[in-house]
Amino acid sequence: MFLGYPNWWADMPMPVYTFLDNHDLSGKTVYRFCTHEGSGGVHRDDFALFGHIAQNDRKQTEQKIEDWLNKLKI
Repeated sequence: MFLGYPNWWADMPMPVYTFLDNHDLSGKTVYRFCTHEGSGGVHRDDFALFGHIAQNDRKQTEQKIEDWLNKLKI
């Protein structure tokens, strides 16, 4: 399962926490990804993309996503 969200001050938005509180993800692998404007805030296998770069450099953005998916062997 992929879980994407905007990073707000190095944290997930409250609606994402609400979603996680209300859904049993036991036994599922969750790959988190986020966009941010400089705060980052990712963990070991998570993926973060600086929003400004994503808007202005599509080729670089696609390569970063592809590299992450290859790292996950997906």
